Amino acid sequence: MEGEQKTFVMFFIFALSVVFHVFSKFDHNQGGRTKIRAIAEAGPSRVVYVSCNVATQARDAALFREAGYEAVKVQPVDMFCWTSGIETVCLFTR
Repeated sequence: MEGEQKTFVMFFIFALSVVFHVFSKFDHNQGGRTKIRAIAEAGPSRVVYVSCNVATQARDAALFREAGYEAVKVQPVDMFCWTSGIETVCLFTR
C-alpha cells in the first residue's frame, strides 16, 4: 500500500471509530460468532464491518442478522488494483 492510500485508510478507520463510537477488530476466521455476540450485547446501533473475504463476510452477515442487525449498505473497495482481491465495507444497523 502506498503512502497516500495508507494515510486515507488510517484516517477512514479513525473517522469510523469516532462517528460510530465503537471500534472492534476481530479475525473473522477465529471466533467470529463469539465476537459478533459480544458486539451485539454491547448494543451499538451501527456496526461497520470491513473484510477482504466476501464469503466469510456473508456468513457473518447472517450472524449479525440473527443478532438483530440489518445490512443497509455494502461498498466494494479496490485498495490493491494490481491484485484480484477487493475489500468490502458493510454497514449494519439496528
